[in-house]
This record gives sequence, structure tokens and C-alpha cells, in this order.
Amino acid sequence: MEGIQRFLHAVVFMGLIAPGLLSAHSFFYENNGDKPIESLSKHATANAPQKIFMHLDNLEYFAGETIWFKGYLVDGITNQPDASSANVYVELWDIQGELVKSLIAQPDAGSFYGEFLIEENIPDGNYMIRAYTDR
Repeated sequence: MEGIQRFLHAVVFMGLIAPGLLSAHSFFYENNGDKPIESLSKHATANAPQKIFMHLDNLEYFAGETIWFKGYLVDGITNQPDASSANVYVELWDIQGELVKSLIAQPDAGSFYGEFLIEENIPDGNYMIRAYTDR
């Protein structure tokens, strides 16, 4: 009796595990028989993340001044300049989450630059600059 129970447990276990193994096998080998590492490498290359690094010309600004910035768009894996995006969107936000200004920068060989003029009537406070791409 104990041997039959073990056999039934093995059959049930294989019935639950085998479909998952076959599914994983078909996932990794469906594209030209790629091995799992090759498959992941192709996926990472095709969907590489981007990083944006920015620096400003000053730490504090007053009304009437201009915020000058320069940014670098790099591949998220290799950290090499990334020229694959057509636009970089740069925005200036206030502390309440209201968009104050925005512009579209055109990267050249992975770098871009621009400026925001601070109007005389802008309230004192903390502001945030956000940059992102169309990818």
C-alpha cells in the first residue's frame, strides 16, 4: 500500500511540475533555439534602459536668473552615450506638483543642454527639474 501511495505522489508531482518545465523550455528555445543566457542578453539589448544625468550651473537661483543645465543620455547597461532617443523632455515643477515650465531638448551624441528663465514674479521655494525620454 505504501508503494502505491509513493507512486501516486510521484505521478501527481510530475503532473504538476512537468508542464512548467515544458513551458520554460519552450520560452527559452522558441527563438532559433537560443540558450537562456543568449535569450536574456538579446532581450536586454533590445530593451536596454536609458539613464539621464544632469548638472546645473548653480545650486540656488533667484527671480530673474536663468537656470542653465546640461544633460547626458546613456545606455543603462554599458553607461556609454545613447543617441537612440529623438527627444528629451525637461520640466520644472514646484513643490505643490504644478508644472512651471517645460522644454524639449534634442540630444546630440547623447548630450543635451538648455535653460529655464526664472520670471521676476515666481514665488520663493523649492523646485524640481525632471527629465525623461520618449522611449
